[in-house]
Amino acid sequence: IQAMIYYQKSFDNTGICMLQVAKSLLCRPQQSVPTVFGISESQLISNPVIP
Repeated sequence: IQAMIYYQKSFDNTGICMLQVAKSLLCRPQQSVPTVFGISESQLISNPVIP
């Protein structure tokens, strides 16, 4: 994301959406995690994905 901001300076719809998701995760992590991952933060931490 940082590289996109630094080098591109302009964004298409996908880039704008990516920035909005990043902003919501940084500014409101507890509210954003269920929206992005479909489960709560505690469920995400207690059930790690094993490859």
